[in-house]
Amino acid sequence: MLTFRLTQVLTGHGCFADFLHRIGRAKRPDCQHCGGAADTSSHTVETCSAWAVDRAALRAAVGGDLTLAGLVRAMTSSREGWAAVARFAERMIAAKELEERPRQQAPQRGANGTR
Repeated sequence: MLTFRLTQVLTGHGCFADFLHRIGRAKRPDCQHCGGAADTSSHTVETCSAWAVDRAALRAAVGGDLTLAGLVRAMTSSREGWAAVARFAERMIAAKELEERPRQQAPQRGANGTR
């Protein structure tokens, strides 16, 4: 089943700082977890150190290619592949949403310090 969170991973639209920055919902596009590269779906799935344990489980289930094309290939080649990618997406996006929620609810201050 294609879920909301799985769709976010596949499209890059969701709780990724790069996307939120592009739509004016985040001040910076860089990763809040590792402070490194722009926080994109690819960065999060393939390299961000915060997701190393989940990534290892995903790799064990679907192999080493965690690019978008690799994920789609894994999802379309077996039910187990689909389930592994979906589990990863659900855990990762849920955690990112939980972390992002307080930032989005914080009052935004304008350049002159007003709300």
